[in-house]
Amino acid sequence: MGRSHCAGIEKEDLIEWFRWHPPEDDYKLMQWNDQALSGEGFVHWQPFDHPQLGKVEIGGWSFKTMWQNAPAQFLPKLCEQQFRFAITHALMAPRLAVAKAEITAQGENIYQITVQWENQGFLPTYTSQKALERKAVRPIQVTLKKPDSITLITGKIHQELPHLEGRSNKAKSSLANGIDYRHHLIWVIRGNPREKLTITPKLRGLARCKRS
Repeated sequence: MGRSHCAGIEKEDLIEWFRWHPPEDDYKLMQWNDQALSGEGFVHWQPFDHPQLGKVEIGGWSFKTMWQNAPAQFLPKLCEQQFRFAITHALMAPRLAVAKAEITAQGENIYQITVQWENQGFLPTYTSQKALERKAVRPIQVTLKKPDSITLITGKIHQELPHLEGRSNKAKSSLANGIDYRHHLIWVIRGNPREKLTITPKLRGLARCKRS
């Protein structure tokens, strides 16, 4: 909440208000400065002998502590509010997780690997519809890393995982839109399944699936 709002000044455009506002607004600010800040936000005009301009007067609002930053006594509460907002915003981020990983024997040293991915975050993995429209987000790239002793029969080393919805589109009902937050990928390999396999999604802050 800005100091002008605290002083009871209503405005729609802050920039335009700075360019021009009625003298009554200045009077309200001065009243608020006297009552809430004990006058510390304004330096009374006083004569000053300037080396180039000669005799002048200096004074006015303390711009650094009155306009550029909040007055010091308001900073602890404002910082806490901003901190909580930032943390809450971060906690709403998409969070891709491995819901299930299975290796099923198919016979003759052939195995099927099934990994079920799940967005356990609030926002979808594309974060916003506008990000999709502007093509600001890429599909989730999933990479299988395997030793040379493992042969890949079906599936690809690099695959795309479609974007997954989060909890944001289920605010009114946990049953809305089915399982749009979940998707699975399948690989079929030949070789020893106990060899080290790593499946990694390329999306910031996401876990990987290992089998070793």
